[in-house]
Amino acid sequence: NTFVEKIIHLTCKDARGRKVAFSTFSEEAAVVAALKQREYPVFYLTDALGRNAAERRTALHTAAKFAKAFKMAGVVTDCKPLVEDPSLINEIQSKGVMLLSWGVDNND
Repeated sequence: NTFVEKIIHLTCKDARGRKVAFSTFSEEAAVVAALKQREYPVFYLTDALGRNAAERRTALHTAAKFAKAFKMAGVVTDCKPLVEDPSLINEIQSKGVMLLSWGVDNND
């Protein structure tokens, strides 16, 4: 909590009009960042990689519900589940959160 509060304080002090977003794999840090400030968007990171497609789908839906519950801007995930099942994109976005992705498959 203190660690995240210090990051928020320094960011607010030194951002000087820059576009900033917070992102973390830590549920606790994401919640603290989302609850302690509203100036910068907070994204919950998940790799959403499971043993099978059903696990990946569940992980992404769970991450989106978590982000929405704590008023985060959205979820950032490895792009592999989205490439495997593009219907996930609309499903996650329909929950009212942004969906961003990373990974080499984004380039294809």
